[in-house]
Parts: sequence; C-alpha cells; structure tokens
Amino acid sequence: METYKLFKLDEGGETYKTAAHYGSVRQGFYKAFAHDRAVFNDEVAKKRLIENIASIDPNIHETLGLNAPVIQVQDNQIQSHPRGYEQFPTIYENSYGIAQEDGSTKDVVEMYMFSPIGYDGQYYEPQDATLLSDEKDIKRVEAMLFAGGWLTPAVISSQKQNGVEVPHDYEPIEDDAKLHASAHTRICFIAQGQTLVMLEDYDERVAEQRAATDLVMSRIDEIVKQDLREGFMAQIPQGEDYYINSMISQSDDVPPKNVYEISVRQSGNVGMMAAGQPLTMQDNDFFHVKNGHGRGECVISPNTKTQQGRALKALMDDVPQKPHLSDYPSLVADLPFEEGGFDAMLGVNGHVPMMREFQGHKVLIYNTDDPQYDEFCPPDSIPFSAELYNWLQADAADQQMGISAPPAPDELVREIEMLEYRLGHDGNAPGLLPDNDM
Repeated sequence: METYKLFKLDEGGETYKTAAHYGSVRQGFYKAFAHDRAVFNDEVAKKRLIENIASIDPNIHETLGLNAPVIQVQDNQIQSHPRGYEQFPTIYENSYGIAQEDGSTKDVVEMYMFSPIGYDGQYYEPQDATLLSDEKDIKRVEAMLFAGGWLTPAVISSQKQNGVEVPHDYEPIEDDAKLHASAHTRICFIAQGQTLVMLEDYDERVAEQRAATDLVMSRIDEIVKQDLREGFMAQIPQGEDYYINSMISQSDDVPPKNVYEISVRQSGNVGMMAAGQPLTMQDNDFFHVKNGHGRGECVISPNTKTQQGRALKALMDDVPQKPHLSDYPSLVADLPFEEGGFDAMLGVNGHVPMMREFQGHKVLIYNTDDPQYDEFCPPDSIPFSAELYNWLQADAADQQMGISAPPAPDELVREIEMLEYRLGHDGNAPGLLPDNDM
C-alpha cells in the first residue's frame, strides 16, 4: 500500500528556493546550539525558529507544506485499535559533484519531498516539482538517500508527527482481515496474589541460573585466555592475538543438559583477512573437545581425569536447570489452539504463557484461537484485553521516539479505569496510563 508520494523539487523553482533558505537557517540554528543540548532538544525553541523564518518569508509554511498535514492511520495489527498520526511532508537534500571538462567540479544539490498520503488519499503537492511515479525511479532515490538504512540524508524540512484522534469516517480493518494464516489471538492477565508469588519465584530461579552460568562462562574464558594461551599463540604470527566466542544451549535429553560451545579466533591485528579465522583446539587438562555445529565451533566437556577438569565440572554441576513457566502447573493452560506453520519450532502453543513487564506489573500472555475463552485464569490474576496491551505497548514505543501518543479510544479508557480500581490504584501504585506531556 502506497504511504507517500515522492517529488523532486525543480531547481530554481519557488519551492526549491524556499527550502534552501529554510534549510540554511535551520542548519545555522543547529550549529549555534549544538553545544547546548537543552536548547538543541527544546521543541519550543525549534517552533520559535520556524516562526522567525516565517516572519522573513510569510509563505514558507504554505510553500513547504508545513501547514498541510494529513492523517495516517496505523491499523495492521490483530487485536488492536487503529491509531491516528498527523504527518507532515519531509524534504531531504542530496549533494554531489560532477566533473567538468576543464577539470573543475560542478556542485549539484537535489531536493526531494516525501509527501505522506492520508487515510482518505489526500496528500500535499508542492509547486515547481516533478512527481516520481515510476517504481524504479522511486527505488533509486530511496537507495541514493538512505542506502537501505545505512545513510542519514540531510533533512531540509521536517515536522515531528503527532498522535491524533482517528477520524470518524475511518473504517477500521476487521481482525479477520489482519489475521495471517499462522497467527493466533491472545489473552492477557495481570499477575496478582498466588500467581505473582510464583512469578517472583521464577525470577529468582532465573537470576540464580544466570549467575551460575555466567560463573562457568567466565571460567572458560579465563582458561582459554590464560591457561591455554601458549598453545594458541603458537598458531598465530607475532603481533597477532585471539578472542573467544562462547555460548550455552540445552540438549534434547530428559531432563535437558547444558551444552557449552566455544570457538577461538584470530583478532586480525596483523592482517585483516585473518580476522575471525578459527584456531585449532585440542583436548587439555581442563576439557575435552569435539566438533560443534559450525566451522571452528567446538563442544567442550570437563576432563574428569584431572584436578583442573574436576574443578570445572564442579562449577558446571552447580548450574541449576533452566527454569520454565511450565514448571508451575497452575500457570499452564489448555486453551483452544490449532498448531500450524512454524508454531512448534518457535515454541508457540496454547499452554505456556509469555511473561512481560508491563506498566510496572507482571503480565502473562497466552496464545489461543478464541480470545473470548473465559474458562481459564491464573490464580488471583486479573484478565484484560489484548487490545489494551497492544495499545499501551504502542504508547510506550511512541514515548521512546519522542512522539505524542494518540488519545486512547473510550472503551480502552473505561477498561483502564476498571483495572486501576481492581488493582487498588491510589495514586502511588503503578498506573496503567503512561505520562504523556509532550
């Protein structure tokens, strides 16, 4: 679906000249205040900058489309309410030089306007500009400006998007139309009482397992970098060094066992082409070695015939089994769920939940094919809609990007009020609605 129109501003046209003037003043502002982050990031100061430019050129807002926003609606996620955003045209600059016959270089400055298309098909069309409609031309300009995300082109004119109310005449996309063949709906619960106790126990077990694992991995790293250093240094030229990659996984045994896999590779200090080349590992006093899953990766197991190996084994034996939420029977559900696609490979099922930290609360999220199913609830927990979860997650993402979030739909506001009442929110406990004073 087309989300913007791309225009190339005609060099010498009024829009091009206005954009160049705006860009030079804007660039001067950023240079002047680059050392003062408070001013540099102050939206009021930026707004004042635009007003100052407008006092010099009263038509600047109209010429650059700064007073012609459109509303785009995000509505492509299952179990979600549409979100409206006011979007403005953005102008980027592309500068390069062309060699002349006399040996000189001609400077070329191209300007492109990305004009967003609103939910109703409306968009701003600049004067003195050429609309690029050929898909190849559009892809070429995108590649030239952004290089697949590796470049950040010079911004001549831009306005931050704002969250707004979804227009009354917008027709939301039904969940059925957004549901992919392998997707499932979800049901959510805020952990309370017995469930919260179980999740806190789970967190403690995870922390203990992680600390014990880190201790083993640190010891393996120390062995490779210190105790076995002489043997590895003999394999590489003078002035070169090496590094270690290490990982831990679990076997298919019942119960599963920890599998430690490492590789030792050249740093490339002497020659860049040698960087990453694996070094040979052999059995030693600390561990036995066998080939792993990739080139240079080796699975190691402690050498129990030596004192050093037995000490390493003792560390490994102290690592507890990796905790799972399925260890808690009352958290395991049997929800309506039809496995399909890559569900098994990705561990998606209707039994074991995902745990998330959410607005200061612990939340359990279950996959199901029936979001209205109400015959299961983790002990003492409070059910709430996946629509609310998705909405507040999107709010948090907007805040992180410095975007003012759109107002919540009335039904979500009512659900928030009900949940906060049930949670005993008294102004000190975590609230569900994030602060949004942008």
